[in-house]
Amino acid sequence: MTKKNVPKRLAKKSTRIVGRLSDEKRNELAKVIKQVEREQSDRIKKPSPGRVALAKLKVARMREGLSLADVSRKAGIERGNISKLENNVENVKLNTLVRLADALGYDVVIDLKKRVLQ
Repeated sequence: MTKKNVPKRLAKKSTRIVGRLSDEKRNELAKVIKQVEREQSDRIKKPSPGRVALAKLKVARMREGLSLADVSRKAGIERGNISKLENNVENVKLNTLVRLADALGYDVVIDLKKRVLQ
């Protein structure tokens, strides 16, 4: 068996298997796929405001060319804790956000907007 023939054989075999499915079975499989896609989209969480703020602070740190050690020194927060915050923490105290932003030379601005009811 040569390498050239393997893809052709696999393609022919998969075509034969798919070709065996009845239209009814194909429609049933399509419905299942759509249902799974809907369920998966429901599971994707909207990022928390703290997560968004931390991501923005990470981008600002990188834009300023500062290392975690630099920010750690300026903010008075251990480097390991800053790394954890940047990578995987859901909840962060507002005071911590302010300290990190201050170390980067930024201000934290909180804005409230009235929700538009749908």
